[in-house]
Amino acid sequence: MQTLQPSTSTQQSSAAPLGRYTLVTIVGSPSNLVLFYLFLGPLGRPAPIATLLAAAIIAPLTYVAYRRFVWRVESPASASEATKYWVMTAISVGFAMAVAQGLETMDASDLTAAAGLLFAYTSIWILRFMFLDKALFPA
Repeated sequence: MQTLQPSTSTQQSSAAPLGRYTLVTIVGSPSNLVLFYLFLGPLGRPAPIATLLAAAIIAPLTYVAYRRFVWRVESPASASEATKYWVMTAISVGFAMAVAQGLETMDASDLTAAAGLLFAYTSIWILRFMFLDKALFPA
């Protein structure tokens, strides 16, 4: 029985954005965690609020990076595209805020809260890539 394999062009078309997406994540996630820790520790904000504030600063920057660097979209963003991105971001941040609230309720240390937040973002990382690659910026 012959099995169907994706064509090389299909593999390459997904591999290149995935590599660039990974690079944006390598910069964006630690930046988000640094801001989270800054709002949580020195500025004394509750973990869910620290999560929201960090995401509010990083999300617009990653949106631009995703459009221009990952998927190489140069045209102006449409209202539909921006709305889809922000809905997806809101769901992601809501999940991260719930994790942060749970950790704060358990009276977790700042380091444990940061690790929990990293887990929350990492757990939705591939789903986010699939959404961006297939629904928001299809080739």
